[in-house]
Amino acid sequence: MPEGFADLHDVSDLADALAELKAKVPEIKRAVVKLNEGFSGDGNAVFSYEGAPSKGPLKPWLLQELPKRLRFEAADERWEPFQAKFSEMGGIAERFIEHETKRSPSVQCRIDPLGIGGVISTHG
Repeated sequence: MPEGFADLHDVSDLADALAELKAKVPEIKRAVVKLNEGFSGDGNAVFSYEGAPSKGPLKPWLLQELPKRLRFEAADERWEPFQAKFSEMGGIAERFIEHETKRSPSVQCRIDPLGIGGVISTHG
């Protein structure tokens, strides 16, 4: 699993998480930002650390650059609506795994009213 942070509730939390990721993994090139309630990739975005300052606090730079650098999976997504959704539903930030070949297996489950879980579908 990639390094990352969950339970982020606003842009300040997101900037803190991205700064901490860079501190933990100095060679990081990109990070993935995901809304808690995104579906099928919509609600995902990629942030590039290219040009990030190597000295001093990173959070001010991140707050300035997030609106310009975040690249959304959904073609029609823009910063202002994404920021509002992030503040409303929360999200995560995690290291983007740089590799030519990637797989992203996924599973959908259902928990019925009695608390019994079952797999609905899988894909990868």
